[in-house]
Amino acid sequence: MSDLGAVLDVALGLIFLYMMTSLLVTIVQEGIATMMQLRARNLFEAIENLIDDPALAKHPDYKTLVVDVYRHPLMQSLYRRTPLADEASAEKFAKVASLPSYIPSRIFTIALLDVLRGKTATEAAGIDQILAGAQQAVAKLPSGHLKTTLTLFVADADPVRQSINHRAHVVSERVEEWFNDAMSRASGWYKRKAQKMSLGIGLAITVLINASTFNVAGQLWSDNALRTQVAATASAYYKEQTDGNGRGEAGGVGKDGSPSKSVAVQWNDQMKRLNESSLPIGWPADVASALPNGLTGWAALLFGWLVTGLAASLGAAFWFDVLGKALQIRGSGPRVAEPAPARKRDTVAVTAAAEQGESATSATVAVSSGSRS
Repeated sequence: MSDLGAVLDVALGLIFLYMMTSLLVTIVQEGIATMMQLRARNLFEAIENLIDDPALAKHPDYKTLVVDVYRHPLMQSLYRRTPLADEASAEKFAKVASLPSYIPSRIFTIALLDVLRGKTATEAAGIDQILAGAQQAVAKLPSGHLKTTLTLFVADADPVRQSINHRAHVVSERVEEWFNDAMSRASGWYKRKAQKMSLGIGLAITVLINASTFNVAGQLWSDNALRTQVAATASAYYKEQTDGNGRGEAGGVGKDGSPSKSVAVQWNDQMKRLNESSLPIGWPADVASALPNGLTGWAALLFGWLVTGLAASLGAAFWFDVLGKALQIRGSGPRVAEPAPARKRDTVAVTAAAEQGESATSATVAVSSGSRS
């Protein structure tokens, strides 16, 4: 094989390593996010930031406005109610309730304006009446940021010149846009937090499976049979995910889109796939024998772990796309020899225990559904 072909195969092996490690990061991160309700708490904090106001905190009728909005019947239909959450105080509500991770802008708008109207209303009203009467409800708010903001949205809904349906449409459209803009910013906040979490998880997993970039690259470069086998495995995996055979149950999600595998099962499936990939990673039975002796060796090992961890934090979708491009380049380059049989090697055995519940979203399905055949 030419040097160019060897370089391409080493690059292909590293890309495959980063993608497989990224899938492990995704599994762990989604499990943590589900268990700790990170998305739901991020949404609650975003809404709190949106409508909370120091002026309201001093007013007995509005100091629990955020929790009152969440307890509105329309909002309660979005999450599972529990006696503990129903009886909890406003201060403890977010900690004990199973909050929604997504709220439609229309639902939020109606719930907020109905809660504001309900402070003085004596009877129920239709949705159009709630929206059209927003100006009166907002006018009764204590002076502050929220009143100023909402007044800008509802002041033009003139009850004399416009019909009730038109006023309702104007108010709903403006408040929904305000909410959607805030949620876009909240999504950015969550992505930044998730990126930091991905980096930490990626570094931990890299050490756990001993996936040093420099060690893997060195072994692939020096071992022609191993390099050929890893390249063939990467190519087979990409084909499996792009021809439709890898979608559905294989990714931990059923054909109807519902979770079909727990976090522990997905972790073990991914570890099994890594074990069968022929990638030169993992710890031998005698861990001490795999550790370097000198300072230079330790520096290379630590930096190799760091590179792998950083790469894994970029996400499986990114590396899946890069893998496809690398395979296209390799396909137009020098032809490689037939794959050699996979070698047996010592690897670390890892078992993850997780409670059955809302399972993690599989990155395998995510990347395969967005890939090109």
